[in-house]
Amino acid sequence: MSAQAEGFVDTHHHAMLPEYVTALGRIGVTDAGGVPLPHWDARSDLALMDRHGIAAAVLSVSAPGVFFDDIGLARRLARQCNETLAQAVRAHPARFGALAALPLPDVEAALSELAHALDVLKLDGVCLLTNVGGRYLGDPMFDPLMAELDRRHVTVFVHPHEPPASPQVRFSIPPAFVDYLLDTTRAAANLMVSGCLERYPNVSYILSHGGGAVPAHAWRLALGLEAKEMPLRDKAVHAAEQVTHTYGRDVLDEGKRGLDLLRTRFFYDVALSATPFALAALQALVGPDRILFGSDVPFAPEFVVAETVRGLATHSRFDEAGRRAVARDNALKLFPGLAARMNQKVQAVQGGSP
Repeated sequence: MSAQAEGFVDTHHHAMLPEYVTALGRIGVTDAGGVPLPHWDARSDLALMDRHGIAAAVLSVSAPGVFFDDIGLARRLARQCNETLAQAVRAHPARFGALAALPLPDVEAALSELAHALDVLKLDGVCLLTNVGGRYLGDPMFDPLMAELDRRHVTVFVHPHEPPASPQVRFSIPPAFVDYLLDTTRAAANLMVSGCLERYPNVSYILSHGGGAVPAHAWRLALGLEAKEMPLRDKAVHAAEQVTHTYGRDVLDEGKRGLDLLRTRFFYDVALSATPFALAALQALVGPDRILFGSDVPFAPEFVVAETVRGLATHSRFDEAGRRAVARDNALKLFPGLAARMNQKVQAVQGGSP
């Protein structure tokens, strides 16, 4: 099987651009979530992709992001990252897609950079952190950006960030291993309870790392939405139950609206999550049409990439169609520009073009 024609399409794949890493080093930032910023270059990345059957990767610059309490620096970093990502795509159009970095929390600057990234640079979507400066996705402050993403039908890759600092809490384990999972869950919950998912239905969201704690606690999150806006019919049923002590409904009859949002408004990548227990929880919530391949390169070492590939290949609850959907088809639907470039390359090879 040709990796380029039939392999995985990786939606969780980071480009730690040398210029970006150097700029962060100047302000004393050397890690993301307690994990040292790794080396990345396109040549080495493509070689790794070939070794593991990854046909294409959608590059992103995610945590620690571009905002470090300096809006001017955030604007410059976002533009520099996006220009460099676009160069990588132009050099390898059938192997790389790219997601724009935006200089939030400056919404006006983010809107300007979004237009440049999509209209001029032709990037494939956007990467947003779960929170910026303690403001989570779903915050009304970000509504103008969400409205524009909705108008453009943009795919948004949601990557976790460290939560707002709590001086009372000290863990010896890096935030990337625990807090990232919880911050993804916080962002998903806020997008849901804020009404953002329903106000802007044309935005497609990808949640990292199997959705963090979302699959295992989907019902609890849905009840949180219902606690805020419990339907009148449920209030009536609960009042009757208190009188009769008869509980005739299935547990999942509660929180239906929230569960529907979690099932239909998010996609979930399997970066660091292609294990029997994580996939079982994820598949209890969504079908293979909402699951995407992700590697977390280059933060994840190569053996983790190999285990992710093996985990999907050996997962018994995917049939062949489901396995292909997770491996590539779902991603190609979310990123039609990349799909078109890959198809052009295949046609050129089949036609004998150089």
